[in-house]
Amino acid sequence: MEKAINKVTPIKKEPEDWEIQWDRCKPYIAKAIKHQDSYTIDDIEDKIRHGIFHLWPAKKSAMITEFVVFPQNTAMNLLFCVGCVWGWLLVSI
Repeated sequence: MEKAINKVTPIKKEPEDWEIQWDRCKPYIAKAIKHQDSYTIDDIEDKIRHGIFHLWPAKKSAMITEFVVFPQNTAMNLLFCVGCVWGWLLVSI
């Protein structure tokens, strides 16, 4: 009697759009996080993955934001902003 062999073929997952943009913009954000000690690059990626932080990619720049909910309103907090937009050099915030 032959022995049954189960072969599991891993499913190759295509990267999501944000992952492609993150890979491109990650070096920009890595420069910005050097000016603070609250987040690591892995923290930021994890929070983007879970929808807590939002990546705003551009050709030569990127921003990371989050929405903060208060009792009377909601605000967008700009955490990191780095790169070059419209000929202006942005520094990290």
